[in-house]
Amino acid sequence: MLRLFSSGSANAKNCDNAPMHADFELEPSGRVNIAGHGGSRAGAGRKPDGYVPPQEKTDYDREKALHEKSKRELSELKFKVESGQVVSRAAVQEAAATAFAMTAQSLRSLPDNLERKLHLSPTVTEEIEKVIHAVLTDLSAALEMMHTPAVPT
Repeated sequence: MLRLFSSGSANAKNCDNAPMHADFELEPSGRVNIAGHGGSRAGAGRKPDGYVPPQEKTDYDREKALHEKSKRELSELKFKVESGQVVSRAAVQEAAATAFAMTAQSLRSLPDNLERKLHLSPTVTEEIEKVIHAVLTDLSAALEMMHTPAVPT
């Protein structure tokens, strides 16, 4: 195997048989070996007509596309959250619970207020309390369903 050397240099002191900065070798057959610098590679270049990629390549491409799609969707979601277009589930639950608690308190005080202002009998007041209690029970069941964690689909 023959290695190439420089034949001259601007600095005469360093020119005697100093190796070149080339990364190739001349093989005994006369062929130049340029290892790691391009050349013919298996599977490189234009594919022939009717080429069908192997299953591994198809699976890899599909997985890569799914990964890119999920990254895009996550990026879109982050943008929507930061721009205020999307609100977290916890924030909605907290706001709804606060509003419903205030409503429940007002509804529970309604029978006493009506009794004083309209001079209602205790029997009528008790019926109003029963109706309000039934409505609040239904509302509580609906809120419990909203509070249950979402099941991923």
